[in-house]
Amino acid sequence: MKKKDILIYILFLILIIIISSIKQIDMDGIWGYGFSYNIASGLVPYKDFNMIIGPLYSLVFSLPIKLFGNYLLLFTIGHSLIYASVIFLLYKKIGMNIIFLLMLFFMIQTPIGYNTFCSFLVIIILLLESSEFKYKEEIVGVFIGIILMTKHNIGMPLGIVYLLKNRKKIRKLLYLLIPVVITFSYLLINNAIFEYIDFCYLGMGSFLSNMTTDILSVPIYLLILFFLIKEYTNYKEFKILYLLAFQIVVFPILDQGHLMPALLPVVVYILLNENKKTKIFVKYFIAIGFIVGVITTGFTTTIMTKNNFLFLQGCPKNLPIYLEEYSKYIDSKKNRNIYLFNMNAYMIKIYRNENPTFFDLINKGNLGSNEEKYLKLLDEDCRKNKCLFILSNNDYEENNNSNQTSETFKIYVEKNAKYLETIPSKDKVYIN
Repeated sequence: MKKKDILIYILFLILIIIISSIKQIDMDGIWGYGFSYNIASGLVPYKDFNMIIGPLYSLVFSLPIKLFGNYLLLFTIGHSLIYASVIFLLYKKIGMNIIFLLMLFFMIQTPIGYNTFCSFLVIIILLLESSEFKYKEEIVGVFIGIILMTKHNIGMPLGIVYLLKNRKKIRKLLYLLIPVVITFSYLLINNAIFEYIDFCYLGMGSFLSNMTTDILSVPIYLLILFFLIKEYTNYKEFKILYLLAFQIVVFPILDQGHLMPALLPVVVYILLNENKKTKIFVKYFIAIGFIVGVITTGFTTTIMTKNNFLFLQGCPKNLPIYLEEYSKYIDSKKNRNIYLFNMNAYMIKIYRNENPTFFDLINKGNLGSNEEKYLKLLDEDCRKNKCLFILSNNDYEENNNSNQTSETFKIYVEKNAKYLETIPSKDKVYIN
């Protein structure tokens, strides 16, 4: 690589790290980091804590945390090395139009997360499909296998398109299975295969109850689908089918946080292939969204300066005080087993250098096929020990349509525990 190319790559890397760090961290990003943090701490996914994504993504990004410590910045750098490599390759194809892609990246709500990670893998597939590389089909199969072992609901439709395209299906399937075999070997060694199936497949029925949309995302999403269907009708290219298959990323939650990762590879396709009018429309759309995003970020975000896992990360302006006060309150109640039925439970636990458990992610559909099993475990613990429960004020608001928190545990607490007090965050505290 030439010296000039190295400097350009470093510039992209720095820009991606800065954009990702100043963006206000959200719960999807915290949960994704928390899964890798738990694995870096020696815990086994599905056996020691719950998640509904495949383990490969979390395993890969647990390595920098394992080596260097509990800092979200390490997680960011790990992703940024991959993102910057893809953006550098795109720069070689589209030149200064890469600025619009960086603007769009800034608009993504969770730039450092598994959905955006899958977006960049799909972009790599697009680049391979547009190349004359001899072994591109084999490498595409490997990347789809990685996506399958990261988010199976995305990987499955992509895998179907991949197998439909190739005549030598059994041979090509072997390449797709390489990441699958590696992942299942890890699960087999840790005796977690059944638990993986339970959380990632058998529990999906209740996860569908999280289905939500927002009024702005729906028309944009329908426009994307219309555009891709029209493109495939005109050109019959399989790379367009890959883009269509990837649109499942918004299911069952169609909001801005899921829409932008779905849009990212589509914009890459347009910048690589489309006519001038379409490119101009897309550029205007991105520029307006970028300006709005910059203004919003400036008014609502601060940078964490205290030395904890969020060091140098953008966050809501009240978050440092919130975490500090919450931690002090927990310290004052150490004589009890504490249950945080709160969307922020992962953040609070990791802030305290503690490992989140099954009871720190009680979203609907996130506890496998038998949610009652964990309610029984909770009941058994609190019959033997002193317990304290903190119910989030925000998560249980009646008009909070975006809330994913299960009502089951709130109902249990209100029936079986005694109200103690309301803390400054307005969360309600109960004791058994």
